[in-house]
Amino acid sequence: MNLALGFGHRLKQHSGRGVALQEDIYLEIRRENSDTLEDYWQAATRFEYFLALATNGLVSISSIWANIETDKPQEARRSPRVRIMYQPIRNSSRRQRNRTSRPLFTLSEIAGMESDCLRKWYSSGAWLDTVCALNFGTLFNPSKYQDLSFLTLVQALEAYHRSVHPNTDMPKAVHESRLERIIEAAPPEDRQWLGEKLQFSNELSLRRRLKLVFKQFACVLADVLPDGKATASKICDTRNFLTHRVENLREGAASDADLIRLIEVVRLLLQACLLHEMGLGETQIKDFTSRSESARLIRHLTR
Repeated sequence: MNLALGFGHRLKQHSGRGVALQEDIYLEIRRENSDTLEDYWQAATRFEYFLALATNGLVSISSIWANIETDKPQEARRSPRVRIMYQPIRNSSRRQRNRTSRPLFTLSEIAGMESDCLRKWYSSGAWLDTVCALNFGTLFNPSKYQDLSFLTLVQALEAYHRSVHPNTDMPKAVHESRLERIIEAAPPEDRQWLGEKLQFSNELSLRRRLKLVFKQFACVLADVLPDGKATASKICDTRNFLTHRVENLREGAASDADLIRLIEVVRLLLQACLLHEMGLGETQIKDFTSRSESARLIRHLTR
């Protein structure tokens, strides 16, 4: 797949208000194979996510065009250009989060690495689209219910770690041997029930995953969190309460300003994770995330 970023200008007529000069930024996608529209759409969406991460702002496709190519040389110059029916996301003030910080990074700051960054970004599996949709969905279509934003972001972080680090509590063969011993020791009438209960017993818990992510990006959190271990535990306790709504878990859960602080901590970690997936090193990740509005809010709410 070949990507080319271009710029153009066109006159746009407004009814009763004259004509305006509009600048268009377009992404041209060329593939070696004959792919479906869905493949091209996925590539464009992935690029939207890349720009949203870089600019920390809403980036949406305004229109989609396709050039119908032909193998006949005499027809190549006049290959038809077709506009594909597409309803863009309206860039309304309600969808934008009020952000005053500068972008996380610019193209010049990854100069010489941009090809590798995009290659890594596009070579990631379908899980990246899921994580980005959850992450940017809370940013550009925010809910007044902070509980939902928190749960969505934690889900995105957990999905990221499960996809990139498919670790288990113990080696698969060892776990299967242990399961077999446990189930065989149970009464025959309880074995099916017990097997279903233990089906995901080798999965890492959220608490363990948070501990690993906090350790991986300790350089990002060092300047904004005085106690990362306590914060990770609070995130887990809050997720458990908001998910299960068991009254005896309420005391350990965050609320109000502390819940907002945890939301920004998870958002900052997701930014670090996505920058890592671009192939950036620890120094750049620390530098870029330090500009994040999330980092500023965490410092303010931790006082």
